[in-house]
Amino acid sequence: MNERQAKFSIKGELLYLLPERCIYWPCQKALLLSDLHLGKAGHFRKAGIPVSAQIHLEDLARLSTVLVANPVERVLILGDLFHSEMNREFAAWCSWLDQHQYLQCTLVAGNHDQLTLQELSEVMEVKEVEYVGPFALVHNPLEVKLKAGYYPISGHLHPGITLSGKGRQSLSLPCFYFGKNGGVLPAFGNFTGLHRLRPAKGDQVFAITKEKVYSFSGLFER
Repeated sequence: MNERQAKFSIKGELLYLLPERCIYWPCQKALLLSDLHLGKAGHFRKAGIPVSAQIHLEDLARLSTVLVANPVERVLILGDLFHSEMNREFAAWCSWLDQHQYLQCTLVAGNHDQLTLQELSEVMEVKEVEYVGPFALVHNPLEVKLKAGYYPISGHLHPGITLSGKGRQSLSLPCFYFGKNGGVLPAFGNFTGLHRLRPAKGDQVFAITKEKVYSFSGLFER
């Protein structure tokens, strides 16, 4: 572990929360991430809004950098790998898979992935839920009936937290969230929004900057 990461244990499992907005699970040599939304830039371009596709290539490059820094054998994507229908980013994803053939890549399909599900199932493993250790890995736990006894870790929400300072200053940051009933990953993709969470007492929240992951869990103990 380096000082940029946050170490967190839940259900007897040690997890490393990375500033790249993903989780390294050393016991499984697995990387957990969610909500890349590849192709969202193209979706906006079709609507006449100029957004460069380079932003998605940068996301894939960041993912490759994480793999270099951690001994990963399996990548688990908790939904919304793609944003909409088939697009040129699909070819970029297939190229990325070809460059990392040593990995076992699994997609837990999200609502946006339904538009490319057949094509995705031809290049990688696709599931509705993946049960690994004590965790049920799912995109949106409210839309799937889960087995009892598993702690859900999901995506979908693009969780964020707003920090307020003096002079009405505020800063919204993506975050990792772990509550009594489940955990939520931040969106991995750069071209995504934030859903502001309202943590309850006892919830564990880790805010993310480009440089470091910070624990703000103590703020919600009262």
